Amino acid sequence: MYVRYPQRRMSNLPLHQRGTALVAGLVFLIILVLLGLSASSAAIQQEIIVRNIRDENLAFTAAEAALRTAETWIRNNSGPVPVTISGLLSGDAAIHDSRTTPFCDRKTTCEYGNESWWTSKAVSLSADKTNPVFPDPDVADQPAYVIELIELSSPPLSMGTSAPPTRIYRITARGIGMNSKTVRIVQSIYRFG
Repeated sequence: MYVRYPQRRMSNLPLHQRGTALVAGLVFLIILVLLGLSASSAAIQQEIIVRNIRDENLAFTAAEAALRTAETWIRNNSGPVPVTISGLLSGDAAIHDSRTTPFCDRKTTCEYGNESWWTSKAVSLSADKTNPVFPDPDVADQPAYVIELIELSSPPLSMGTSAPPTRIYRITARGIGMNSKTVRIVQSIYRFG
């Protein structure tokens, strides 16, 4: 037996829907996606900035460690001044005598950014056994330093006693961060005696 039910038409629904709720929902979804993308982009940019700042700080810390190591070497080796021009002598710090041949002056430029300059004239902290901090595995290259003797003066004799000569050194140190392009160079004038 076949029963037929009468069709009821809902009179309050429109016959033709226009899809405005769907369009409004899609626009709202697109706005949320764009907000999420901009927030993630800003987070990525901040992470890059923080990484660069950390790399700069690591390079500066490495250069400062090389500077302090050179000052310690000068304090511990207070005997006759070992003067060389070539640079590194079997792992010991070499002092360049800038009184006779200027290392860097207004006529000649120091190529502090040149890797071969540092290799031929500087002492690397990886070769320096007195520094317990280095070699550091976090840096691209180990820090290095150059010591220059700027002035050597003898104090006047007073009442028959002789005092040790006063030495003034210029120490130039280079530190490299995790990225080999992040280089920091610091200088110090060190008076001893």
